[in-house]
Amino acid sequence: AKVTGGLTVNDAGLVVTAGGLSVVLGGATVTGGLSVETLGATITGGLTVNDAGLEVTAGGLTVTLGGAFITGGAQVTGGATINDNGLVVTNGGLTVVAGGLTVTGGATINDGGFYVTAGGLSVLAGGVQITGGL
Repeated sequence: AKVTGGLTVNDAGLVVTAGGLSVVLGGATVTGGLSVETLGATITGGLTVNDAGLEVTAGGLTVTLGGAFITGGAQVTGGATINDNGLVVTNGGLTVVAGGLTVTGGATINDGGFYVTAGGLSVLAGGVQITGGL
């Protein structure tokens, strides 16, 4: 069937039982929310989420190629685990606000040296070796 001039479906809504639904021109605007019940959603060409942001309520978020680029900062609740290539901070440094810093496997500090601005330095085991004088 060919419909000219638009289509309004009242009451029961629109159910497509075979063949799927294609919007060829003009895109699709959904007001009142969108739910994908089964099989998930595949989006080619990118996804832009305005206003309310994106919330993943179960299953987590996986980015398989290209990584994730976040502008405006990120807040992580429940901790973060970084595998394989580690964490690289390219600008601004790293600040630990509370809880301190625990490094398993040792730490290497290059270029700028190591500074303790308050509280002193305690070595609990293994002693201290200083090369190059005090």
